[in-house]
Amino acid sequence: MKNDYLPKILLLMCLSSLIMLLVFNYTPLDFYVNAGFIKGLTDHGEFTFVSGKPFYGFTSPLWIILNSLIVYLTGTNILIILKIIGMLLSLASIPLVFFLSKKTGLRERYVFIITLLWAINPYFLLNSVSGYETPLFTILVLLTVLKFDKPIFSGILIGLSILARPEGIFLLAIPFFMMFKNRRHALSIAVALLIAIVWLVYAQIHFGTFIQRPFVLNWPLGEPTRRLLPLLPFGLIFLFIIAWIVSDKLLNIFSILCLVGILIVMVPVFQNKLSRSDEFARTTANFLSILKNGQCNTLVTNHGAVAYLSNMKIIDYNGMLSYVPPEYNNDPIAFMTTMKPCYLLADEDYVNKLVGINLTILHSETITNWSILQPNQTFTLYKFNW
Repeated sequence: MKNDYLPKILLLMCLSSLIMLLVFNYTPLDFYVNAGFIKGLTDHGEFTFVSGKPFYGFTSPLWIILNSLIVYLTGTNILIILKIIGMLLSLASIPLVFFLSKKTGLRERYVFIITLLWAINPYFLLNSVSGYETPLFTILVLLTVLKFDKPIFSGILIGLSILARPEGIFLLAIPFFMMFKNRRHALSIAVALLIAIVWLVYAQIHFGTFIQRPFVLNWPLGEPTRRLLPLLPFGLIFLFIIAWIVSDKLLNIFSILCLVGILIVMVPVFQNKLSRSDEFARTTANFLSILKNGQCNTLVTNHGAVAYLSNMKIIDYNGMLSYVPPEYNNDPIAFMTTMKPCYLLADEDYVNKLVGINLTILHSETITNWSILQPNQTFTLYKFNW
């Protein structure tokens, strides 16, 4: 990197840091799911939300373990650690994107523009403080691409990527195709698979399954538009390379169009996510105020924020937050009548399964901007009348 570019990269990191701090309070629902499992690992030494029984209800074992270790060593608040670590990893990705773009042979001003687009991308900024594993996975992917010529090191990175997100398995395509040029890359595949298999064996023994609960809940993939939007920055980088091959003049025009496009397409999405986060905070506070005045401490819910913040005994049925005995998987009524919880926080579809159970409505909240395909989502707090 030329010396005159180092200040510019640092400037981009400072710019991203400032925006991250401005949206630091952005807290999506699943943030609390990760926080719950981290709390379970630090408090009880096992992967559990609040039930005291191991449950594979998280996407990224590596993210849970990393944050649990930091929380254990520092004693810092879990919610703060999740955001700080995400921010630091996201900021570290900015110079990596610069180096990766530079490897393509682009002129340095275009390398800088690509890095700028990365640094100001709304999804990049929001994911940095979301408590999700995305920043960790991003760093591992970038390092894998940068160091693909080092078989053992890249194998370790790919293995860790698989533990960061299941999609990491697709990175095996890099050493697979490189293997036709140099058989040493087979070592990369072997190392990556070894790391992944060790965890899968542990998961099968510990949880009774190696398939993550979030993977089951999210398959088949829903809301394709929402899920494809985070790929936009990668698409922009690809289009930049294509435009560079065509002509330098076209790339100048394309650079301006991309910057304008981010403002037109991504900023409204950015605002939508911030708005939804505020809605989560408002509805969660309202539900908690009612629950804390109750005389019972058992709650059925898959609402991560309420489950984590209420400090109640969560006995969630067929959701992501706690262990469910296999004999109740297809019989919610038997589950409820056996466990006899006091409260239920759920949507209408969930409640419709409980035919014959007497429930009293305590409070309802509608979250607007729920998703692109479903603008509004209503949650209702019920009291069981046993």
